[in-house]
Amino acid sequence: MLALLRDVAVALSPVAPGRAVALWERALEASAPEDPGRSELVAGLALAMAESGRPVGAEANCRRALASGVPPGVEETFRSCLIGAVLLQGRNVEADEETRKAVASPHLSQSDRAALLARPK
Repeated sequence: MLALLRDVAVALSPVAPGRAVALWERALEASAPEDPGRSELVAGLALAMAESGRPVGAEANCRRALASGVPPGVEETFRSCLIGAVLLQGRNVEADEETRKAVASPHLSQSDRAALLARPK
């Protein structure tokens, strides 16, 4: 059930992010807190929220995930989403601060750092 929810949410996110939010939320409800794939579900939810015009929710999910610790493989996704959510709210100075924090992370690759620095502001 969880895999199906995730797969449909992934497929729906680019074309109907608002509807995908509901599927990501259901997938999170169906997952155990200790599930190693949970951070990817939270990332999917946060990205869908940002894409569907809900940057406050996206920001909250990204901040919670980053504060609780995420695997290095998804850290860039959360940091990038957080920066985008803050920018969508018109908080450019804070977005610059978050970009500096992201670039300083030892878990990001050089290409991830370059992508974050190249983002339009």
